[in-house]
Amino acid sequence: FFHSAFQETRSPALGHSAATPRTFAPGAAMSLLVRDSVILRVALVLVLSSLSCTGVNTVLSPYLTGYLGLTRGAGVGLLLASLGSGALGLAAGVGPLVRGIGEVGALQVCLSASIAFPLLLAGCSCPEQVGIVATLLGAPLFMFLPIVSGIKSNLVREEEQGLVQGALACISNFATAASDVIFGVLYRHVTVNGTDPDRTSVFPLFFVCSGLAAASWLLACSLPRKLPRPSGCLTSVGADVLQPLLHAGA
Repeated sequence: FFHSAFQETRSPALGHSAATPRTFAPGAAMSLLVRDSVILRVALVLVLSSLSCTGVNTVLSPYLTGYLGLTRGAGVGLLLASLGSGALGLAAGVGPLVRGIGEVGALQVCLSASIAFPLLLAGCSCPEQVGIVATLLGAPLFMFLPIVSGIKSNLVREEEQGLVQGALACISNFATAASDVIFGVLYRHVTVNGTDPDRTSVFPLFFVCSGLAAASWLLACSLPRKLPRPSGCLTSVGADVLQPLLHAGA
């Protein structure tokens, strides 16, 4: 829908015909994704991380209430702790991290947290322990999106931004929707519709989420440490995405 209906996905510089915007944009977007192995790997990183993150979110809520006895009040406190950690990471962590180890290194750190998070959740036996894990890992988990947004924006020319951003957003949303359905069905299956009293029945789902994050991390490790910049581009949109965060963390 984003590719075919939104006008910003069209660009005269790419030779788009005003008569055929709805049929040309999807093909142009996919051609941009597959023309370069780095762009394709970033897209796959985003897909796998979306599958992992959505899987954890789908499983975590019923797991906390059904097996760890999380109450509404404790749930609010857990959410605030996670959001506070994430906000702190966005405000003060992105800049120093990117300046210190680069965009790709920062991406790998965030994905390492995504690998550890579901594994540590499986080891938690009470809501308080989950709160500690969420507080410690909230920052790198929240930093993932602005970092990957800066990376993918820097890989294409300015006039191609609409196509690539729209394509990656659609792919990520499809992966999120599919993961929500799949992990919801799997959770009901492994817990026998929530009647299995043994919380270890949920552990395989956490392991699958961690495995998806590990696959995403391996792809991120294959990216060059210094990302190639597109030719013919005078400004960096990715820099615009990260610049406020870089200044905030200075």
